[in-house]
Amino acid sequence: MKIYFSDEKITSFCGNVLPLQLLCENANLTAEPITWHVQGDCVSIRSFADIPELPFANGVLLTLLAPGTATVTATYLGKDYVCPVEVTPFRHAEAEEEFDYFRGDFHDHTTNEHNHLKFIDRQPPYQIDMIKTIMADGKMDFGVITDHSDSSNQRDFFRGFTDDRLTDPKSIIMFPGSESEVNIFENDRFGLEHKNSGEIVTVNANNMSAAADWEQYFSDLSDSPFAICCLAHPQAIGHSRGGIWNFSLEKHRTPKHYEHIKLVEMGDGGDRHANLVNEYTYSVALDNGFRVCTTCSSDAHGPEWGFARFPGKTIFMAKEKSKEAFIDAIRSNRVYACMSGNVKLRYSVNGKVAPADLAETDTYSFHAQISYFEEDPTTYIRRCQIISDYGKPVAEFDVTSPDGFDFEVKSTTARYFFLRMWDEEGRKVWSCPVWTGRAIDPVPADDVVPFDKSAFTCVDEVSGKDAAILINSDPETFWETEGTTCSILIDMQEEKELYALGHCAQRLGHKMIKEEGLTPPDKFCRFPSVFRISSSLDGEKFEFCEEGLFRVYGGEEIIRFTPRKARYVRLEILASVGKNSQRKAFADAGIVMAELSPFGKK
Repeated sequence: MKIYFSDEKITSFCGNVLPLQLLCENANLTAEPITWHVQGDCVSIRSFADIPELPFANGVLLTLLAPGTATVTATYLGKDYVCPVEVTPFRHAEAEEEFDYFRGDFHDHTTNEHNHLKFIDRQPPYQIDMIKTIMADGKMDFGVITDHSDSSNQRDFFRGFTDDRLTDPKSIIMFPGSESEVNIFENDRFGLEHKNSGEIVTVNANNMSAAADWEQYFSDLSDSPFAICCLAHPQAIGHSRGGIWNFSLEKHRTPKHYEHIKLVEMGDGGDRHANLVNEYTYSVALDNGFRVCTTCSSDAHGPEWGFARFPGKTIFMAKEKSKEAFIDAIRSNRVYACMSGNVKLRYSVNGKVAPADLAETDTYSFHAQISYFEEDPTTYIRRCQIISDYGKPVAEFDVTSPDGFDFEVKSTTARYFFLRMWDEEGRKVWSCPVWTGRAIDPVPADDVVPFDKSAFTCVDEVSGKDAAILINSDPETFWETEGTTCSILIDMQEEKELYALGHCAQRLGHKMIKEEGLTPPDKFCRFPSVFRISSSLDGEKFEFCEEGLFRVYGGEEIIRFTPRKARYVRLEILASVGKNSQRKAFADAGIVMAELSPFGKK
């Protein structure tokens, strides 16, 4: 009976997570338990022998913690089996170096089965089928295995690592992981429950998590110091409960959040969601100090994966096709989302290649170089916005050359920039950011309070119709326009000290949408996006308060501005989410809002 390790020796980079198994030729190791231990501080081991469900002892996950050497020993039937491990220093590349472009998915599943017991008993496709399908497609350089943590189990989580090791030749880099979840349910001031968290694609970790809060999530990853987290389809509609998920990043700005959250998903799976509101979370994250980039993925559940499922892809800028180089790209922000999967983008600002920290100045010169994986004119970039603080475009222009462009922006306040570009079909690219060196905003103080609206009146100045439903303190009711813009005037009946205006989007649920015979995009596209707020003492002369984008649709978003005396508040909606998306199918969407609330000083 030949007993042996799956690897005679392991040599890999600091930060990697790898499987190691003790195997027996033509038999299973069941005579007695296997005990594992490691000698050396540069490697830790995670055993699965004591997990509550489906325990197994013949495999462990190694986390390579620091450069050096170690030995991993498995003891079985009184005999020690030893595997030497060499941990090499992690190789980091600088943004100015020459890179190649690699594309793939950063969010996929092996099955569409969400029930835990059925997941365990499911028939193929398994992880190896997914890997082989992507390899056969031949167009992707990397993929992920991220089944739902609340449906999957630790045995299948481990199998993602071992199935990856079985595939040959290694023409694709896989990231075994999970779609972990943080389930924070909170009631708003109207008494409505919201999920202020969501699903998180988690890779390069030796565990998965279905946590009740962020503290538990990071505790589950405490043995994975190099774990990488991606906020999956932010502002999606929850299935089990109504409402839109909101990660509430302004409340979650701990060192652990900053260390591990590196990516925000802009698009997944195509027009079943249309990915209309995901992108707003990118600028919200940047405004709250996160060093993040964007992804675009299939979110496929089999049996199709990759380009066959959805062309939108995540692009890595890396020195080579290797897991180490790809992890370096993610941790260094050399990543961007491309909904056509075809655009190669590299840009610089003031001579520094993005991503970059710039010297503080008031003039920013952009130089973008664009090329393509395949020659497909329908994917050529036609227009570009330069986005800065609070998601606001500070410039917009046509791209007349398929090779790129030069442009200059002046700003004395910008904290970051990124490019939002689209082709003639409205498929977008969101670049990695550059940072200007200016400080982010502090967490907003809890210093405002909504006025009693019982005596207020509200009208739509465009149609002349009463809009009192917008101020009835019930966000489960909603008001909709007849056209694509609106101007809402709230009369507070007396002069007040005005500090802010709150907006609640229509509360959505899959059951309700299905009963109406619609899809999520049909609803998302009607959310308000571009706004302007002004105030007046007499209803005749108005002064500007604030303008920008509504970006949060899971709960109340409070827009603050310089306090002023006012009786009237005017909210102009200049564009819907659909119009702002640049998607032709949604350009004529009307506006739907649920609740508006003027705020004063607490």
